Amino acid sequence: MGKGKTMKSLCIAGFGAVCENAHIPVIKKLNERFLIKGVLDTDEKRRKKAAELLKANTYSDIDEMLSKESPDSMVITSPPSSHKEIIIKALDKGIDVLCEKPLCTNLRDFKEIEREVSKSGKVVYTIHNWVYSPHILKINDFIKEIGEIRRINWETLRKKPSVSASSNWRIDPHIAGGGIIFDHGWHVIYIIKSMINNDFDDVDAFFVLNENNIDEIADFRIEYGSVIADIHLSWRSAIRKNIMTAYGDRGTLLFDDDRIILNLENGEKKEHFFDEKLSQSSAHPLWTEKVYIDFYDSLKNREKFELNFNQSLECISIIERAYESFKQRKTKDIYN
Repeated sequence: MGKGKTMKSLCIAGFGAVCENAHIPVIKKLNERFLIKGVLDTDEKRRKKAAELLKANTYSDIDEMLSKESPDSMVITSPPSSHKEIIIKALDKGIDVLCEKPLCTNLRDFKEIEREVSKSGKVVYTIHNWVYSPHILKINDFIKEIGEIRRINWETLRKKPSVSASSNWRIDPHIAGGGIIFDHGWHVIYIIKSMINNDFDDVDAFFVLNENNIDEIADFRIEYGSVIADIHLSWRSAIRKNIMTAYGDRGTLLFDDDRIILNLENGEKKEHFFDEKLSQSSAHPLWTEKVYIDFYDSLKNREKFELNFNQSLECISIIERAYESFKQRKTKDIYN
């Protein structure tokens, strides 16, 4: 145990592909900070897999696990529809929470979580791991050179939704809460917010829905005062790619998945290349490791927690406003 470090016992809710491939390697690596005591999953095969890999107790009932294990912290990697209930149960027992995005699926649930956080004094930290990708870190270094940002265009292109270990819940509206705007838009919103200091004013959105009423294509514009962010997300693309262009008053920055091209008004041009594309994989244990360290630090640093919590508020507020915008657009189409 490193000097000044206190071991935190963990219980995990949801042992799917994200947990197995991104979270478990991190927890094992950070074994001076975290110890797994119990794992919850409704799927018997996944419970058996967790027992084999972790030598931890497994459960199908959240109340039984919390009662028997009494962990310091709860890690939530289950599908989005389950997040709020697990978070509230954990906070009620004085347990800090580290939760996969989306933290919740509507603003009403966020406000309920916020009240419980205030009452308990505990931490609810969302996994915003993309801020620690080498691509975003380098973009944030370079973007300072283009001056005051006027506009950002972002595209996330995928051929289909990611598939979990036991089922493809991302295309079930009752489990996922929404479609690609929750799955990928959440990441894009907090990344763009880190580049723009303004609060958002309005959102205008259009979605292409599948037969389950899930958005498979999302086009939405966020207005941050005079700064505009146009975002395109697709699960129906012919290619897998992430692209961003930022326009500033002193130049432009193009990010094309595995390279950055910076063009400045003085004629200077810079390029940077990455070993792998941002879009290359879905599990990111190296990025997630830094989030775990942030979570550990946030247990003593309330400002770190509040910054993350406000990012989640921004994400769910923008997503909810996007759905409202689309609903209003459809209503206008019907009556015009």
